[in-house]
Parts: sequence; C-alpha cells; structure tokens
Amino acid sequence: LTLNTRPVRPWYVLCGIPLWMEPLTLMSTIWPTLKIVRYFERPILPWLRTPHFTMPHSFGYRSQTRHTFARGFRNHGKIGLSKYLTIFKVGQMVDIKVNGSIHKGMPHKTYHGRTGRVFNVN
Repeated sequence: LTLNTRPVRPWYVLCGIPLWMEPLTLMSTIWPTLKIVRYFERPILPWLRTPHFTMPHSFGYRSQTRHTFARGFRNHGKIGLSKYLTIFKVGQMVDIKVNGSIHKGMPHKTYHGRTGRVFNVN
C-alpha cells in the first residue's frame, strides 16, 4: 500500500541547520534545542568581523541632539531675564522648547517640541 503524502522533513532541516551538522539518530530530547542555539549564536568568523577602528555607538542622555539643541544664528550666549521672570500658572498649556545653553533642569530630548499642561509651580 502506497500513500500519496509528501515526506516529513526533520526539525534540523526546517531550522536551517546544514546537513553536515545533522544530529545523531540516538540522542536525548534536550540536545536538539541546544544544537539550534549553538548554530544561531555561533561566533562570527574573524574575516567577516567589523574592523576595530570604528567608533562605538553612543546611547547617552543627549545623544543625537546636535541640531535639536543647537541655538539659532546670532542667538548664542546668555538668555534674557524675561525668560526667567515669565509667570506660569497651574493648568496653563505650554510648549516645551529646550535651550541648549542651560544644562540644569533640561528635559529629555523626547519632550522637545511637545505641548503640555503645567501641573506644579515652585
């Protein structure tokens, strides 16, 4: 009796493991998962590695804000007293615009350009 079914492929063929790494016929049930992890997390070949003279990527607090926090043309230096003496009331809608020359109390770059409501005035 012959059935017209397609053959079932083993797990190591479906996971992309080459045939020369196929598992032994007698093995435990835990070992195939370790085989998959070792195959996909194997170290990179030395001639495919990136060179060591490249700069590492930075994820600092002010990373990638070169143009966002930059002051405009002829607007560098100290800011006027009117910025400090502005009165804000609770519940007032304000636009958050970061001034790059003042580092103390600077909000995170994600809040730059957002509109918010004043909830506390000290």
